[in-house]
Amino acid sequence: MYSVGTGLTVHTRRAAPTPALEVGASYGLDAYLDTIRSRAWNIYTDVGVVSPLSRGQYLDGARYLTSGLWSEGKMTILRRLELRGGGRLSYAAARASGDQASASAAVDRQWVAPVGSAGASLRASEWLRLLVGVDQGFRAPNLDDLTSRQQTGPGFQLENAALQPERATSLEAGFKVESARVELAFFAFESRISGLVARAPRAVSACPGQTDGCGASQTVFQLVNLEGQAVIRGFDGVVRLFLPAGFGARATVSYAWGEGPNPVGSGARLPLSRIPPLNGVGELTWRSRRLGVFSGAALRWAAKQDRLALADLDDPRIPAGGRRASRWWTCAQATAGGRTRCSAWSLRTSGTPPIATTGRR
Repeated sequence: MYSVGTGLTVHTRRAAPTPALEVGASYGLDAYLDTIRSRAWNIYTDVGVVSPLSRGQYLDGARYLTSGLWSEGKMTILRRLELRGGGRLSYAAARASGDQASASAAVDRQWVAPVGSAGASLRASEWLRLLVGVDQGFRAPNLDDLTSRQQTGPGFQLENAALQPERATSLEAGFKVESARVELAFFAFESRISGLVARAPRAVSACPGQTDGCGASQTVFQLVNLEGQAVIRGFDGVVRLFLPAGFGARATVSYAWGEGPNPVGSGARLPLSRIPPLNGVGELTWRSRRLGVFSGAALRWAAKQDRLALADLDDPRIPAGGRRASRWWTCAQATAGGRTRCSAWSLRTSGTPPIATTGRR
């Protein structure tokens, strides 16, 4: 793949029409063009014959342009309340020649979409800030969605040249604590997504010609837009302690829950794929600025994952039924390093303690 792009960002000076009011703005534009080269062939080593296929994983010569104009304004009132609001006008275009031998449809699509965002931050005290925001999202299907045919974890995945964009509205609220010794943040969120792209099962007989690996796969999927709204909600938090003598500690926690329409178009709503379970990190560090050395130890953990999407059930990388019968996953990590005026070095090691279980039961 070959990519070229550029962007421009401009920040205006902060103006203060009155002592109690300060305003400012940013705006800009960006554009990126991707071009794909993709070919495939079979080599028969016993006779030394090379047999080219009419297409590769992608349609050769496919192009994709993504671009947009955006602006955002900020207003600070009484140096305590900050309001923000902005928008983006996005333009995307996809082009790819069809291939009759492999039943690959040509792509000639373009999308124009405006999105907006707004938020507020209130400094309730010198150490406490309250934040809330609402953001719209837009994602046009890319060349991987529209043209690729590939073996994935759940099975063989077929493209869909008729995919529509995903659109989302996200709400977020939380707080931040900032002091000399403690930093703490906690946020809760919810996203509602229309037209979410997901994998829907297909019969092996749906495999098109000249698509190596499709007919031999136990499961075949095609990308589709889910009918109706998908929902993702959850929370995440972090706390950092700045301790004496160069020591520091950090702990994080994160949880997400996702559910959407059934990809086959009937039945109850199902979990979404790639939604992690409850997880987090605990870390202790030490740094000596005088000696230029540092060290640390961390424990990463995750609860059992038993909310599987329809495609996840056929993924051999995931134990049968998820980690329903297994204990929590953990991974320990240790680091050490140093820095001088001329060089820097570091060592890192990690391992999975015996309490972790990832195999089938």
